[in-house]
Amino acid sequence: MSASIVISADSHVVEPANAFVDYVGRAWRDRAPHMVEDADGARYLLEGLAPVRIDVAASAGIAPERRGDKRPYSEVHRGAWDPVARLDQQKLDGISAEVIYPTIGMFLYAHPDVDLKAACFAGYSRCIAEFCAISASRRSQ
Repeated sequence: MSASIVISADSHVVEPANAFVDYVGRAWRDRAPHMVEDADGARYLLEGLAPVRIDVAASAGIAPERRGDKRPYSEVHRGAWDPVARLDQQKLDGISAEVIYPTIGMFLYAHPDVDLKAACFAGYSRCIAEFCAISASRRSQ
């Protein structure tokens, strides 16, 4: 019997603090979404939109009774932002491949500035391409 190929069609990353600032074009860096962390927990600030709290947007592996707690980014499941940890988790879960979606980036669809939004989407694409490049060796397996 051959091994099954299992593809996750709805997987998400939780963008790291530099996901937009370091990957958008220079002209957009001052306006790019960025993370702040303090006593109120970790959250992304998106110009013109409500802050996106990490504890609300990224609750995988968090007990239901803790999902409203203000948490630091360090409590986000490692496989959501570390590509090596993600590959280990895929292997553990028997996942052969994934379709990966943003978490914070999904909130950008509501942004009224089309040019800023496009710059952020392009930055996210560069960031996620780098994230996925870690698994290039899997393509030959």
